[in-house]
Amino acid sequence: MSKNKSALWAEQVSRIAKYFRNYSIEDVVASLFISSLWLPNNGSTVKHQLLVAIFASITPNKFISKKKINDYLAFKTFIEGL
Repeated sequence: MSKNKSALWAEQVSRIAKYFRNYSIEDVVASLFISSLWLPNNGSTVKHQLLVAIFASITPNKFISKKKINDYLAFKTFIEGL
C-alpha cells in the first residue's frame, strides 16, 4: 500500500472510531449486531467485520454517550452515517 493510500486508510478508520465514540458503547454494539443480521446486508460481511474491529479497538472510557439510539430513526441515522 502506498503512503498516500495508507494515510487515507488511517484517516477513514479514525473517522469511524470518532463517529462511534459519539454514542454509548451499548448502542454501537447493538446497532452493529442488528445491521449485520439484516438479510440485505448478508453480502457485506467484510464491511461489518471491519466496523466491529474498529469498535473493538476503542477503550470503553472513550465512548461519551452524547447521542442515543433509542428508536428506528436514530438507528437509521447512525447506520447511514457510516
